[in-house]
Amino acid sequence: MNYRYFKNLIILAMCFILFLGISSCSKETKYNTLTIFFDGVPKPDGDQLSKADSTNNSNKVIATKKAPIDLTVYHPPYLDNGCSNCHDQTKGSKLNDPQPNLCYTCHESFSTKYAVLHGPLESGYCTECHNPHSSEFKYLLLSDKQKLCFKCHSKSDVMKNDVHSSIDETVCWDCHNPHGGSDRTFMK
Repeated sequence: MNYRYFKNLIILAMCFILFLGISSCSKETKYNTLTIFFDGVPKPDGDQLSKADSTNNSNKVIATKKAPIDLTVYHPPYLDNGCSNCHDQTKGSKLNDPQPNLCYTCHESFSTKYAVLHGPLESGYCTECHNPHSSEFKYLLLSDKQKLCFKCHSKSDVMKNDVHSSIDETVCWDCHNPHGGSDRTFMK
């Protein structure tokens, strides 16, 4: 056998296996097969979920056909399988626009709202604080409470400020606006 024939035979066999996995009766088998080749395949029991319930301050998502899934917040385009809203799937899921312009296609631009912007936002990196798909924390944050802020801001430097001496576990954004403000303190 020549090399080209063998290579084509292998590709044909892989395509056949993929086809069998995709066309099988079991949703779970289909899911398992697709996840070998593709990222972001929806789980078979994951009926479409609605937007996070923003009427209360809980971290719950209301499911349209299933019981609520606790402690998970979904970005609505991700939840609705709207990958192409943000990603150019013809270019390997590359972003349609760089951050923050991509975010500003749906969210308001903070550059006109505040005189001084928070560093990650001003640099155009919304994903330094927010997960663009889902999170176990409100507002799609990467972590919660002070932990998120101490990722960049030194805890020892923050605690040197007399105002912070008794904050204990106070959430930073209870006092500071995380996106910007009229001056560098971002006080609310």
